Amino acid sequence: LLLLQLQNGAVYKFHEGKTVLYLDGQGAYAETPDASLQFPGFTVTFWLKALNTGYIYSDWTKPKKFAFWIHENYKRLAFQLKSNKGENLASFFSG
Repeated sequence: LLLLQLQNGAVYKFHEGKTVLYLDGQGAYAETPDASLQFPGFTVTFWLKALNTGYIYSDWTKPKKFAFWIHENYKRLAFQLKSNKGENLASFFSG
């Protein structure tokens, strides 16, 4: 069971027969507990209905830093992995 801490207006809503996490794009977010990611490989799975661009999920703590977001210019899902020194280790754009 994943317990989220909802922040800055993040709420659960009932939409199309399902309970969904709604983030208003105005600073709302949800915090998740720490997860042990086993590098060099890991898998993250989620369903998303993006109504706007912005960050979806990120972790900027050590040992690796990563983010998933909807890119503002390309309107596509993006992923980036950086080293602790800020070096880009991997980037991905969907589609």
